Amino acid sequence: MGDEALAHIYQGTAFLQVGDLDSANAAIRPILDLPADRHISWINKRLDRFAAMLRAPTAAN
Repeated sequence: MGDEALAHIYQGTAFLQVGDLDSANAAIRPILDLPADRHISWINKRLDRFAAMLRAPTAAN
């Protein structure tokens, strides 16, 4: 699941960077649906970055 999780997060981040929020949500959803005990440290770090990008003023534009 590690490589697959990483692919989902990177895909979601890429969609977010181009302003496609629906596709970003669809890409990241499988990771958000994982049980908390499957969220290893690098997943949490990348999810934190994803969340920060959502909070950034450019994400709303």
